[in-house]
Order: sequence, then structure tokens, then C-alpha cells
Amino acid sequence: VQKVWSSKYTVVAPSSFKQAIGEFAPQFSGYNQQDSQELLSFLVDGLHEDMNRLKKKAYDPNPLESDGKTDQVLAGLSWAKHKTRHDSIILDHMGGMFRSKVVCPKCSKESRKFDPFLLTLPLILPNSNTKSQEVTVVFADTSKSPTKVSVDISKGSKIDDLKTEVAALVEVDAKSLIIAEVFSNKIYKQYDEKEDVEAITTRDVIYAFECPDLTKLEDWISIPVHQVHKHAYYRDDVTEFGTPRIVILRENTTIAEAKKAVVQILEPFVEKDAKPYKDSKVQDYPFSCTYESTYGSSEPVDILGGDDTAELELSRREMVFSVYWGEKEEVKESYKAETVINHETMKPKASSKGGVNLADCLVEFTREEKLKAGNEFYCRTCKELLTVTKKMDI
Repeated sequence: VQKVWSSKYTVVAPSSFKQAIGEFAPQFSGYNQQDSQELLSFLVDGLHEDMNRLKKKAYDPNPLESDGKTDQVLAGLSWAKHKTRHDSIILDHMGGMFRSKVVCPKCSKESRKFDPFLLTLPLILPNSNTKSQEVTVVFADTSKSPTKVSVDISKGSKIDDLKTEVAALVEVDAKSLIIAEVFSNKIYKQYDEKEDVEAITTRDVIYAFECPDLTKLEDWISIPVHQVHKHAYYRDDVTEFGTPRIVILRENTTIAEAKKAVVQILEPFVEKDAKPYKDSKVQDYPFSCTYESTYGSSEPVDILGGDDTAELELSRREMVFSVYWGEKEEVKESYKAETVINHETMKPKASSKGGVNLADCLVEFTREEKLKAGNEFYCRTCKELLTVTKKMDI
């Protein structure tokens, strides 16, 4: 350090200094890459201990209670308690405190705590713990166009948290949403609400399907509905098109109930001058529909021409309703190229240039966060561990 500030050298190689540190702290030995913040923290802590004015350190195991105390009073008491064990010139010039605040979600009791630090704080880069996720919302009301939204969500969040964020933007009930990945106009995967958001990759196309029946039925199964264009000259040549849908059915259902659910979501997309197909006759429908395996592992079940009273054995594994339209289908052209409306959250966001701003890092450090499972807060009033949100301030 003396060489650096002596103005006698243009270059200083701190190899001997690095070697000396490695002898006392093996984690910094060798030539591997090390964390500069950890190194600086180790140095400052070591200097502080060497220069501590206190030879006998007091010990008080009782935590300070924040009840009825202002921040100024609580901070003063916390600092005074810390000074009974730590008192050096390093602390005088490089010491500080940050405040943490949690609020019990049950009794609303606020708990505050002041913790000391020396010189360094483990700041995180802005957005390093969040991801921007685009989601196309398909409404239960088929007269409303699908809407694409963009939400910023913590990487530690669950799919249930994503549903809550999306629902707030489009004003629907979060409990009625099913999050799914769509690939080539087909529903590729449905996510469980307890899955991590990080299970979604940057290449995945994510949809949220509004299904009000989710809140009405106890034992239900969600089955994808895929639109298929059947070519005239090649019997087995089919192409999926349009936006897929999801129908919600009871686990023990009939072909009649399945038919009603499928027809209900397709009716708005059929030309008004088409034959009415509320009748049960197969020829009245401008499409055919089968309940089948995506891998062809089971015999397809004719939904429109089958026995309405027959029970339909539903399964959660790779089963779909495939709706086949012919060359002269009466489906609206607008459905083939269904317009997706961009929500205001889809507007381009200004990108930061010129590197990372320290002020942004401090803002990120003080952002309110929801504590994860395993890091719950014990409320002394409720006498139980609870998941809470925590707010840090410097």
C-alpha cells in the first residue's frame, strides 16, 4: 500500500501481498479466480480485529426489540450494543448499519432490526435475480383477442406467482389460469403451479389459458384442443393451425359433456351462414373431433359421432381433442391468423448503456423481496414460522 501511494512506482505487483494473505486465508491461495468483495471484507475485518481498542468484550445475548421504538432510537441502541464488542479506527471510518424490516402477514406486527457492516455490502447486479417473461393470455370469452403481456418476476418465484402477476395485468382471476408452453400451434406442456419459473427457458413460448371451470369443479382434468387442417390429397397429411385451447372436464365425464365443451369454444369461429351445429347430427358439424393420444398409442374416440351417454376415460398423459377441418371448412379466416394484441407492458424498454450503475445496485439491494421456503420469519405474537416479505435499507 505504501508503494502504491509513494508516487515512486508506475507499476506495483502485489504478488508478495497476495501470497501473505493466502498463508492466513487458504481460500485466497493459488492462482484461481477469487471474489474481490470477499478479499476486501477479509482484509478490513482483519485490520479491525488487530486494532480493536477493547481487550475485554461484553456479551449480551438478549436481542433488541423494536416495539415502540423509532428508527433513530433503535439504531442508536443497536450501534451502542455493537460498540461494546467492536471499537476501532476502522469501525469509526468504515462502519455502517443496514435496516431490515418484516411485517407479519397474519397479525401485521412490524419487526425491525439494525445490523452492522464494515465497508462492503454484498450488492447484486440489477435484474440479475429477475427475468422478463412474455405470456400470451387466451381468454375464456372467445370474443376477446389473445393478449401478450410482459412481466418482470423473480427467478426464485413459482408458476403460481407468475399467474398472479399475469392475472393482475389483464384483470382475471389468477386461480382460473393454466400456464402452458405452446410449440407449433400445439400445447406442448402444462406447468404445475408449484414448479419454478426457472423451468421456463428463453426459447419457450408461454401461454396462459383462462378456464373459469377450474374454480367450480373439484376433480377436473385439463385437455388441450388442437386445430388441425386436413389436406384433401394426402389423407395422413395434416397441419396444426391457430391458437390451441384448453377445456376443463370432470374426471368421470361423458362424450356428451366433452362434445359440449369443445363445440362451445369453437362456435365463435364458425361462419354465421354455416349449418347450425347445436343439433347432435354429425353432418351438421363443419369439423370432426376425436379424443386421441399425441403419440398414437391409443385408438381415437369419435366425440361428435359417438354415443353421447358413453363414458369417456380421461387421462392426464399426452391426450388431446383434435379438431379436423377439411378443405372447404366454414371456419373464419380470422381464426387461422388470430390477431394477438400487445399489452402496454410489451413496449420496448430502455436498455442501460455504459455499464452497471452503482445507484441501481443499491436500489436492487433495498428492493422488497419475498423470503423463500426454509427462511421463514418467527412471529413472537403468532408463535409460528411464516413466509413474509423483507425490506432492506442502508
